[in-house]
Amino acid sequence: MSTGRLIDLLPYQKRLVEDRHRFIVVKWCRQAGKSFGVAVKVVLESIEKPTTWVVLSRGERQSREIMAKVATIARGVCKAAELVSESEGVFKADDAEYKQLEVRVPTMIDGQFSRIIGLPANPDTARGYSANVVLDEFGIHALSREIWTALFGCITRGYRLIVLSTPKGRQNKYYDIWEHGGPTWSRHATNIHEAIAEGLVLRNEDGSLATAEDLRQALGDDEAWAQEYLCEFVDEASAFLTYDLIGECESDLASMEWDSTADYALHVPPPARFVGFDVARRRDLSIIWTCDLVGDVLWTREVLRLEKTKFRIQRERLYAAIERPGVRRVCIDETGIGMQIAEEARDKYGSKVEPVNFGMSGVKEELAVVLKEAFEDKLVRIPSDKEIRDELHKVQKLTTAAGNHRYDAERTDSKAGHADHFWALALCVHGRKASPHPIRFDYTQVQARRFGQQRGCW
Repeated sequence: MSTGRLIDLLPYQKRLVEDRHRFIVVKWCRQAGKSFGVAVKVVLESIEKPTTWVVLSRGERQSREIMAKVATIARGVCKAAELVSESEGVFKADDAEYKQLEVRVPTMIDGQFSRIIGLPANPDTARGYSANVVLDEFGIHALSREIWTALFGCITRGYRLIVLSTPKGRQNKYYDIWEHGGPTWSRHATNIHEAIAEGLVLRNEDGSLATAEDLRQALGDDEAWAQEYLCEFVDEASAFLTYDLIGECESDLASMEWDSTADYALHVPPPARFVGFDVARRRDLSIIWTCDLVGDVLWTREVLRLEKTKFRIQRERLYAAIERPGVRRVCIDETGIGMQIAEEARDKYGSKVEPVNFGMSGVKEELAVVLKEAFEDKLVRIPSDKEIRDELHKVQKLTTAAGNHRYDAERTDSKAGHADHFWALALCVHGRKASPHPIRFDYTQVQARRFGQQRGCW
């Protein structure tokens, strides 16, 4: 198979495209062109003969991104846009519906087409087809082992399987495949230095050339550099929340930004709503985290990041969150600089505001343990966001010389802060536990969650 001159590929991308092994696993650094390389491969192989490819991505947003690449490449290679059909439909499994994107590609056999289908990864979607399968960014897939078990039957009758990702710890199926998959798997590894040596060009914002060292210094985090750019599987033994645990609670239905037109904002009566506020001013981020209780699951509705923001503006944004319908409990970090904001909010809104002093013995431990239990029991849903994921993962449980436990993250020079997302979410979850008001549960939604479905998210 030749890519011709229509598509420019770097040598490591070309090696992947030309690899005809049945089982392929790819470990490339960030921004090395994983999705583009595999999209080229899928399109070119689809042109050779009629077949079906299913591309399973971490979520709907990631599915749209890789399928957009597939469609663009198909148009360019086929030179006949009218023969390339793009459609969006619905994949149904049990009571769930998933957005399905499809590109039909004309083959070398007149009148026959191949199908390339993009779906968010889920045990149900993985089980739905007999086809070649691509697992995109498999290292961060929620329920990776369940997905793996479900999909393998799809490829039983001679179909291909391509797994690609950047490493995300060792507590997931992707790590098992790379390290213990044996000689059955054809492996492709490219770190940032190898990619640059083979032609990857890094640039600054002004278009000037950048180096790997520029990136490393800007990142300011040795562990993240080793993982994201050197493609090393970082040991998660010291992580309080593993990537696998975090990934299982990520959802595209959780929101980073408040949407006043969404069903959850307009619902009557409003859901029980909880807010956690980790306060900062200069060095770290202030985070205001809002969740709605749906059934017994806390769904993230807003993660408001405030960097070097005046207290006056922080207070305004906090009060706007508190005054939304349905707010039951607001937990505010009153340690140090947070004392005044917490005190003023308590005076204004009364007992629904709870100041929390991180400096008191056992407070951080209680918050951290309650948050971990929420992740373990799948009682929280968070956005699929790299910054949130990595910061939640950075918190470690450390033992002091006196035998006490301390929960903290190593401070870095990056603007990601100092476990600010972790503590804001922990305060939000604590507010749910500490709420003095009775909360009515919808047990239909609770039962659905226990069967592994994400229901009742409005």
